[in-house]
Amino acid sequence: MNRRFRLTRSEDFNQAKRDGKTFTNKLFKVNLYPNGISALRFGIITGKSIGNAVTRNRCKRLMRACIQSVCNSLQPGWDVVIVIRQPAVGVDYQTALAGLTDLLQRAGLFNGTSQDAQL
Repeated sequence: MNRRFRLTRSEDFNQAKRDGKTFTNKLFKVNLYPNGISALRFGIITGKSIGNAVTRNRCKRLMRACIQSVCNSLQPGWDVVIVIRQPAVGVDYQTALAGLTDLLQRAGLFNGTSQDAQL
């Protein structure tokens, strides 16, 4: 995932978590916030409860691979913060992709779907 499509500032993370719309399942929690620019930006959060640094980085790499596979079919103009939960540790790519796709579809972020995430 290209760096310009990543959330890097803590203010952006906090604003998306505080003011954004939240969608959850057992693997992930997704916060959406309109960013006012024509880019779709992602941020990934893994807490220390997930495990050690190796486990957290493996989860983040898996999530970036899932994001990269669905990124071209999503609507621009949103900040998306993905919080990885404990049950997501050790899942395979297909399970992670299905969980992320389910959340983004419920949020209405895919092109051609109704947008339930309007704030």
